[in-house]
Amino acid sequence: MGLERWRPRADGYCVAQICLNGHVIAHQALRADDLQPFCSQCGKETLVKCALCGETIRGTLPDGEQNGRAAPYVRPSFCPACGGAYPWTTAQLDAARDLAKGLEGLSAREHELLAASLDELIADTPRASLAATQFNSLVAKARGAGVRALRNLVVEIAAEAAKQHVSTGV
Repeated sequence: MGLERWRPRADGYCVAQICLNGHVIAHQALRADDLQPFCSQCGKETLVKCALCGETIRGTLPDGEQNGRAAPYVRPSFCPACGGAYPWTTAQLDAARDLAKGLEGLSAREHELLAASLDELIADTPRASLAATQFNSLVAKARGAGVRALRNLVVEIAAEAAKQHVSTGV
């Protein structure tokens, strides 16, 4: 490997390195020698490529700017090459589903609706705001220790379109 540098992505972005749990190791992984095989925060394996298609994970632009302005790096949820969810997205969604299953005060149908709304909340789609409204209605009806944890987790993983609705409960 030596001083091997990553080839630039076709879209001009640097390669990012992220662990399976979603901790960003580097948003500009420039040399293969700079990579760490495991995350220092959780010990999980790190990735620089999509496990489904092999496309490198999009980092920041080389000059540190996003769309002409300095911006913090936001790890992607989905691969732009194949559309697959990254492992950290899948893990967070699975955790949200597990929390939702344990909520009390909901019927079996309402549990199904809540699980379906989670899928819509993580993707930036026209239905994200509707899903946020449905999520809020169901969570307001639910009881149990997992209600707050579920809301916090969903705020973390929700698409921008739904984030505001979920965090305020409106």
